[in-house]
Amino acid sequence: MTICEKEKCSGCAACRDICPKDCITMQEDEYGVIYPKVDDNKCIHCGLCKKTCPNLKPVERKKPEKCYAAYQTDTEVRKNSASGGIAADLYKQFINKHSGIIYGVCSENDHVTFKEGSLIADIERFKGSQYTQADSVGVYQSIEKNLRQGKPVLFIGCPCQVAGCLSYMSNKKLSTDNLFTIDLLCHGVSPQKYLKEELKYLSEKYGWEEYSKVTFRTNKPGENYQFSVRYRKKGEKNYSEYHNPVLFSPYFCAFLFNTSLRESCFHCKYSSFERTGDLTIGDFIGLASQKKYPEYKYEKKNTSIIFVNSPKGKLLCEELDEKILMIERPIEEGYTSAPSMNGASEPSKYRRKFLKLYPKYGFTVACKKSQRMFTIESRIKQIIKKVTGYDKKR
Repeated sequence: MTICEKEKCSGCAACRDICPKDCITMQEDEYGVIYPKVDDNKCIHCGLCKKTCPNLKPVERKKPEKCYAAYQTDTEVRKNSASGGIAADLYKQFINKHSGIIYGVCSENDHVTFKEGSLIADIERFKGSQYTQADSVGVYQSIEKNLRQGKPVLFIGCPCQVAGCLSYMSNKKLSTDNLFTIDLLCHGVSPQKYLKEELKYLSEKYGWEEYSKVTFRTNKPGENYQFSVRYRKKGEKNYSEYHNPVLFSPYFCAFLFNTSLRESCFHCKYSSFERTGDLTIGDFIGLASQKKYPEYKYEKKNTSIIFVNSPKGKLLCEELDEKILMIERPIEEGYTSAPSMNGASEPSKYRRKFLKLYPKYGFTVACKKSQRMFTIESRIKQIIKKVTGYDKKR
C-alpha cells in the first residue's frame, strides 16, 4: 500500500508512529532516501496512516504576528550555537519556568536523532545545526506519553516534522494545550545515509577509531560554516577536532547548494509565509540590507530571526532570558528575505548527474565527480572576496 506520493513524502514518519499494528517501517530506496513501507500481511486497513500524513491531511498553519532580530549577548554561552543562540535559551527557559520536557536533534557518532531532555545539561547536546534528516523513531509516541501525563512539551523540528507531530496528536484525540512547537527555517534535508558514508570515508582516510558530535555551524571564531567532527585515533586517549570549510566539504557543499536534498524538499508545501509552529526561528538573512526598513544599529552577523505565530509563541518569547537582545523588525522584511518562506528549493544543475553516479560509486565519489567544477568556481570566488576585501565592505 502506498501512503502518499513518493516525491511528496517528507519522511516525517508520523505514519509509522501512529500505526496500531507496527506494520510500517522507514526504509531506504536506491538513493538512500527513507520512505514508509507497509507490511500488507500485518496491515488491518484502519487508514490511520493516511489520516495522519500531513501531505494528505494538511495541518492548520498560522501567519506570523511579530518579527524580531535576536541574539544571545553572552558570547561564551553563544559560541557553540549555530546562529543567535535562541533555541538554547528557549530550551533553558522552558525547563526552568515550566518544568517541561524538551525535544531536539543531536548526533551520536554517525547517527542523528531526536532526543528527549528535561535537564539544563541536556541542552548542550542540541546545540549546533545538524544538516541531515534526523531519525524521528518513536518521538511522537514519546511526546504523546508526556502530554498524557500532564507534562508541558517543547518540540523543535523542521516544519514538516512539526506538522507530523500535530497531525499525530490530532488523530490521537489529544489536547495540545501543553504542546509548544517551533519550526525551523529549512531549505531542505539530505538523507542521513549520505552523512554516514562521508564519515566512514573520513574515518578510513585519517585513521579515526571513533568519532562523535558532528556539527555544521558554530559561532566560534573561524569555525562558522564548517563541517566539524570530534574524533579519536587508535592508541590515543584524547579527542581532537576535524574542521573542513563548507566549500571543501563534499557533504556540506552538496547540502547547501541543493544537490543532495531529498526529492520532497523540491515540492515542499511548508516553504511559505504560513507556519506550522508557534514560533519560527532561523538565520536573519538580509537583515537591514534595504533602506526602506527601519535603521538597525545592532549586531547583524549570526543573528537569528524569530516569527511569533501564536499566543503560545508570544509566551515563549516573553520568557526569554534578559541576555537575549530582541529588536522588533517589520514582518515583511523577515518574510521577503527568508528563502525558505518564499517557495520550495530548486535542485542544483549537478543533481541529475549526482543521482546517476550515486548507486554505482556511493556518496563521496558521486558528490565530487558531479560538483567538481562548481566547487572550483566557488573557491575562486571565495578567494577573490578575501583578496578584494569585499566581505569587509559589506
